[in-house]
Amino acid sequence: MAQRFSGLHIPELTLFLFLAGIPGLLMAQFEQKLSLNLSGGYFNTIGKTGWDPGYVPGPDDMEPTLMPNFTGGPSVTAGIQYNFSRHFSLEFQAGYSYALSWYYDYSDDDSEPFNYLYYEIYNDTVDYTVIASGENEMDMFNFHLGIAPRYYFRPGSLLNPYLFAGISLNITDDYFQNNEKAAYQALGRLEEYEENPELVSWFEWHTGIGMIAGAGVEFALNDYLGLIVQTGYHFIPLKEEAFFEGHKHADFHALQLHLGARISFLKSKEL
Repeated sequence: MAQRFSGLHIPELTLFLFLAGIPGLLMAQFEQKLSLNLSGGYFNTIGKTGWDPGYVPGPDDMEPTLMPNFTGGPSVTAGIQYNFSRHFSLEFQAGYSYALSWYYDYSDDDSEPFNYLYYEIYNDTVDYTVIASGENEMDMFNFHLGIAPRYYFRPGSLLNPYLFAGISLNITDDYFQNNEKAAYQALGRLEEYEENPELVSWFEWHTGIGMIAGAGVEFALNDYLGLIVQTGYHFIPLKEEAFFEGHKHADFHALQLHLGARISFLKSKEL
């Protein structure tokens, strides 16, 4: 007599469990293993905007730091993501951020706001009539290569939140456009121009290791395409010798907000 278990023959029970497990086996077998991540948005540097040089009389008379006073600008990233499981992934990414301008209000309580990079040219040193004025300009870029583990909390759901954190190799530099010198030249008075090295030479080309971290949510359109909303924080410790005589030194701190897509293109069975 065949041995029975809960009203089913053991061979029948074995076949039933095998058939019931097929969907799970197929899901594991056909999980997306590689994806292309593309995103873009806005970034802005943050931090302490001024420092006390020690020779000014009041607490409001501060000199500007460099990095925190850059205005925001565009930021883009592209990466290849390998999915070890439905929860855990590793992304290799490249990113570029560009700050469009720089502004630090150098006015006091009794004057209208004006940028630290503002200049005036006078007709002479007697009556000081202004014959030309304007602002010098400065922008900044950062390019990075990074690696960041990523953890998904609700794989398979329509909305799948995630966290990520990793390290980056960065190239950072600024560009100073000397409009004051150009104005003296346009007036035919270039010989009167006296360049202030501390103003013109703020920062030199810098390479260094940084940290990236953030959180996001992925909206799954189908098995191959997901839309993402992501916010992140980027930190780069900057060498003090990269700044002119150490003045205006401040590390790179930036926040970013990105929209993008994750495109999956390789399933585990194809590996």
